[in-house]
Amino acid sequence: MAQPANSAEARAITDLIRLLEFDPWSLTPAERFELRSALGEAQTRWLSRIVDLVEPPVVDDAFPAFLLGTPAFADLADGIGDAHEACELGTATADRLQRFVDRYRGYLAA
Repeated sequence: MAQPANSAEARAITDLIRLLEFDPWSLTPAERFELRSALGEAQTRWLSRIVDLVEPPVVDDAFPAFLLGTPAFADLADGIGDAHEACELGTATADRLQRFVDRYRGYLAA
């Protein structure tokens, strides 16, 4: 994860991550982009994997894959484990991941 410039910025990011656990949609668009920027490594890591794990339409760079790097979605991330192809996922996990992708596809556009 990118290191925040100061402790106030670090606290702000921590607060945004806490809000995700209650309602990811409660974050403003600006807060969503701030979190995406702070979790850039998670965005890159998860986005490259999700592409091969879900059904079309293919996710693009605008998809908020970084959410899988937060505590709010840790159980889904754990279920995905080391899978890199859809056939490696259990049916329940594949279904949950597809619902996640379908639900959050427009998250950064809202």
